Amino acid sequence: MSRNSVAHLFKEPAKWPIIPPWWLVSAPQAAALVNVKPATLQSWRIRGEGPDPVPPMYLHPTQGNPVYFRYGDIREWAASRVGLLFPFEDQCLHFLSTPSNSLTGSCTEKMARGFDYTFQFDRKRVQLGLGPLFFVGSGAEAIVWEEELLGYFDTYYARQPRFRNPDAKPPLCGPFEYEIDIPIEGLEHILPA
Repeated sequence: MSRNSVAHLFKEPAKWPIIPPWWLVSAPQAAALVNVKPATLQSWRIRGEGPDPVPPMYLHPTQGNPVYFRYGDIREWAASRVGLLFPFEDQCLHFLSTPSNSLTGSCTEKMARGFDYTFQFDRKRVQLGLGPLFFVGSGAEAIVWEEELLGYFDTYYARQPRFRNPDAKPPLCGPFEYEIDIPIEGLEHILPA
């Protein structure tokens, strides 16, 4: 790939979806991000020239054994192709520091886990017809999840592969899964039939 074919992605950052860098994208999605055909991306992967995929041993086996990449790894690789540095850790901190995604915490993984938990919690509430709650941002400021934002993230979240053993997966590779149990006793009058 020439520098010019990737450079446009960094001239217009809005072209990159705004999703957590630790979430995974499939090979066809990754190819679309860097503006190449999936076969080209596969050829690079075989030759060791493209972004590093998530090792398949961590994922549940599925038909066809699809290849997944961490979203942040693709962005870091593409940035390096045009002479920029955009390390994975910086992407996580940037994502978590934007006003609609901010969380308190001292370490990136803790913040990433907090983001995924609040997203999954409100996603479950919306599925039950309860509407989203909120999560707390920096200080005492409460940031409300809008259903439109939940829907935007859900288009990516719903496509995330599941890991064989969530405790043994690569570090900061998500989404982090939680068992969300929302008690609905006493709420039957507001739940959809």
